[in-house]
This record gives sequence, C-alpha cells and structure tokens, in this order.
Amino acid sequence: MSLLNILNLNKDKKFDNITLYNIPISDNISEKNFYILTDESEFTKNKMGLQAIVDADIDGVNEDWDFKHLRDNIEKNSQKMTTETVDNFCDFLMTENGLIPDVIKIDVEGYEGKVLTGAQKTLKHIRPLMFIEIHQKYLPSYNSDIIDIYNHIKDLDYVMYDYNRKKVESIQQYESLFENLTELRVYCIHKSKKG
Repeated sequence: MSLLNILNLNKDKKFDNITLYNIPISDNISEKNFYILTDESEFTKNKMGLQAIVDADIDGVNEDWDFKHLRDNIEKNSQKMTTETVDNFCDFLMTENGLIPDVIKIDVEGYEGKVLTGAQKTLKHIRPLMFIEIHQKYLPSYNSDIIDIYNHIKDLDYVMYDYNRKKVESIQQYESLFENLTELRVYCIHKSKKG
C-alpha cells in the first residue's frame, strides 16, 4: 500500500491502528538539511503529488536529477530535520508500544544503503521480512551502487527473491535483473525463516 493510500484511508480515522511518523530514516541520528521537492522536476514527476525529500548533503549529484535550481536557492528549498535509524525507531516502538516489526519496506530513491546500515541490529536480531526497491539510477548520488546493496543483504544472512518469487542465487543473476531497469523491487527473507 502506498503512503498516499494510507493517508487517504486514515484521514477519516477508519484505521485507528495506523500511526504515521514524519521521520527521515538514515544511517545515523543527526541534524541534516533536506531539499523539499514540490515542483515538477524529473524526480517528482510521477510521485502522485507527494513531496520528495532528498538529503542535501549528497556527495555526487546524479545528472538526471534537476537540482541546479534548488542549489541556487538552498535557504528557500531546504529544511533541517533530525534523522533516525531503523534500529533506534524500532527500539522506540518496542519500548513505547510493545511493537516488534515483522515487515520493513524500503523505498528511498537511492538511499537504500544508508537505511540498511542504520537497520543492522533490527535485521540481525528481529529478522523481519524486507521489501526493497533498489534505485540503480540514484544510488551513485549517495556513494553506493547495486553491488553494495546486494552485499548488505547477503551479509545480514537474508535470501533475496525477485517479484516472480525466484530466488536470487548469485551476484551475476542479481545484476542481470537490472537489465533495462533503473529500479528493481525485491523481497528478502532471513535464512532462518522458510522462503
């Protein structure tokens, strides 16, 4: 279910078991500047009117991202926010509400490596099912690539499956899934659980 659908469903309080948190997730807890994209740039064209929030501290801006106009006026187009890690947020949910995540969905437009880094403890000990959208096109903007994401997942003892439910057996098979794609959706199950 998309965030837009959740927002629409929850505006009438039909689902009182859904709580939305406006928290940017990263690899550490820190104050960061974020660009708030609300225009019709390449990045936001197909986002159904939702804002895109992009870490302003990206090291290498992808040429396909239309950031020049934002960088020219950073004060107007950025907002300081405190990031959290998945691990810290899950600790909060467990302590405050007794909630233990059994599913994590990651769709962060190239920020996948940072989110996975900040989720190490949760993924090693709780071992939730993961749905990940891997954005090959945007990963380099955060000094990452598809191989980094593959290695993160393997190092955490997760098994990756494509959306045809086919187990990804090798790095070569994984790389071939990206042929003619800029993004790939996979799901991952910890080795200790049945696939």
